[in-house]
Amino acid sequence: MHPNWIRGSPTDLCEWSETMKWMASSLSGHIVLSEIIFGLPMLAFFLYQDSWQGTLTVAWVAYLATFIIAMSAALGTLIWFTVSAPMIKGRKDK
Repeated sequence: MHPNWIRGSPTDLCEWSETMKWMASSLSGHIVLSEIIFGLPMLAFFLYQDSWQGTLTVAWVAYLATFIIAMSAALGTLIWFTVSAPMIKGRKDK
């Protein structure tokens, strides 16, 4: 028998499905998704790397966070306008 945290409930799956639909069908969803998929891992990697090298400061953390948030938002916007929006428009035209 599986523990409850593995099985989940049907309402959890419906909520996740709605979230994924929102992320796939809007510019703001693309930005949030790129922050989660690209931004958080990059920030964690650079923070770990700098702490391991002993060069981590508060100012550097603020700079990294600002830069990575901006780059992730730019990536989400770029993917939205070059890939997703034309695909959604093509799907609605049919």
